[in-house]
Amino acid sequence: MSDLNRVCLSGRIATTPELRTTKGGTAVSGFRFASNQTWRDDAGELQQDALFLDVEVYGRPAETLVQYKGKGAFLLLDGSLRLHQWEKDGLRHSRVVLVADRVLFGPANGKAPADTPAATAAQASAAAGQPGHDDLPF
Repeated sequence: MSDLNRVCLSGRIATTPELRTTKGGTAVSGFRFASNQTWRDDAGELQQDALFLDVEVYGRPAETLVQYKGKGAFLLLDGSLRLHQWEKDGLRHSRVVLVADRVLFGPANGKAPADTPAATAAQASAAAGQPGHDDLPF
């Protein structure tokens, strides 16, 4: 059996996406992403925690994201985790990055559909007669 490295997250852009270009000329957008998790503890109190993760998007989706979406925008991301390692001043550094293969924009108003699993958020909005996501070409 081979290994599987696949991640699907919903959440919000936590920092303004920045656009840069690789040596080969490919557009890359990098930003911090926040995905919230809520649960009830043993006492029945609602608890919430946020996962912050660095994200990279390549190609036309990166250009579209920077052009149309900013901090606070709701996104659905599908991709894989990649480990970046480098050495600086004699010290080894590393960080895990989500490389998003697919980026789905949330509703134009920036609000996530309430009480809806991430995988069906767009379907739920469409069923309610609301726009499910921006119709942007990429």
